[in-house]
Amino acid sequence: MPSKISYALTLKMKEASPADLELLQLFLLDQGIPIESCVFSEKDQVHKAQIFLSTERKCLDLKDQLKHSSLKGCLFSIKCFDQSEWQDAWKKGLKPFWLTEDVRIFPYGLDVIPAKQHEQALILETGLAFGSGLHATTRLMAQLIEMKRGHYESFLDIGIGTGVLSLTAQHYGAKKILGIDANPEAVSMTQRNVALNQSPTIQVKHVSIENFKTQRTFDFVAANLLTEVLLRNRDALCDLVSPHQYLAVSGIAKENLSELKEHFAQSPLNCLRILEDEGWAALLYRKDA
Repeated sequence: MPSKISYALTLKMKEASPADLELLQLFLLDQGIPIESCVFSEKDQVHKAQIFLSTERKCLDLKDQLKHSSLKGCLFSIKCFDQSEWQDAWKKGLKPFWLTEDVRIFPYGLDVIPAKQHEQALILETGLAFGSGLHATTRLMAQLIEMKRGHYESFLDIGIGTGVLSLTAQHYGAKKILGIDANPEAVSMTQRNVALNQSPTIQVKHVSIENFKTQRTFDFVAANLLTEVLLRNRDALCDLVSPHQYLAVSGIAKENLSELKEHFAQSPLNCLRILEDEGWAALLYRKDA
């Protein structure tokens, strides 16, 4: 979390593609900057990323590195924030919204409208758009989870973020839910959301997919990750799926879809469905054996 006084480096990218946004995320991760320290937004085809850092010097250094990266057409600005501004920056304009046909998200702090029969109201605290259900990759994954409602009891959420997908899976019938994330802030945030929604059966572990070791397999594995991470961990993901059960992957820029399909075709996974939205893609696989 930022200190009491922090700084934001703001990038504005006109007509950026999903591949550009994914490239930005990979660049930030390579620099040791967690995505949870960023706020992403889009308006009138201009994408904006606010990256919160502890000192102005770090902002200047990152700005210089980005100028020499493969990202083109970026406009930069630096602003000083206090901690309360950082915590509230992502909240502007948020309102309740439907994640699926019967799961409605209420950002924490807003009044919750009681759910009708067969509907679910989820309270969600989140520090950024990614993982809140606002981003296309999260919405696509939620749709795949909804499609297979009633067909899974155990559920593994890789890159749990805010816990929204685990909470959604619970609504659709999952009984044994485990979420993992390499970022301790994401784990803490999910634990808060689990408590807010009174869902103590959801377990959360601070571990990356690369370091996650288990003898268990799961009926449904959801991996909402960057394409590069999915490609690198294809075999590990496949091993976590029970025979004849499901793997869903999301976080794939449309430009990277062909590469991912080709790579995953060399595994005991049968592609059942591909969803696309706003230049992003999600795929549902079934493990043959």
